[in-house]
Amino acid sequence: MTISNRGGRPSKRAYILNNALELARQQGPQGFTLDALCEFASISKGGILYHFSCVYTLVSEMLTLHLKQVLQRHKPQYANWESLPVDSMIELLQTLPTEPNLEMLFMKTYAEAPLNQQKRQSLQGIIGDMNDSQRLALFAAFGERMSRIYGAPAAASQTQKKTEQPAMSVTPQPAAVF
Repeated sequence: MTISNRGGRPSKRAYILNNALELARQQGPQGFTLDALCEFASISKGGILYHFSCVYTLVSEMLTLHLKQVLQRHKPQYANWESLPVDSMIELLQTLPTEPNLEMLFMKTYAEAPLNQQKRQSLQGIIGDMNDSQRLALFAAFGERMSRIYGAPAAASQTQKKTEQPAMSVTPQPAAVF
């Protein structure tokens, strides 16, 4: 059986993914729900769940699509991002523009998602092949990106502010009684 070309019309799956990305960009993790996506994309919950078994699967595929789109726009030389060397991963974390609402959704979802065997093996493969200094540099770059996303000041500006402010005396407070 052959599948005919649909004349350039995007598939329903691609339509859902693109609308999910746009909703996440606009609303962030707080406003991203299946009900909100149904309303935003004018599709039923059953239509979404037909293509994606659960929210974790949807968000995982959103992340993959987002990475492909961002790399295509900003760093086309890194199109094969799954097999990048550590130095290139760090460069991407440091230089790619952030999309706070979208990236917060990805982090929230992955923090809540059960870590299945395939994800665990993938992470072990990526991180396990690194030496300690590479691992530390990657985690530092990731932490710096998280600081930018969540609006925390950069480490250098924090240090500068600490030296500019007068020392404060701290008076011990009594412990709270429960």
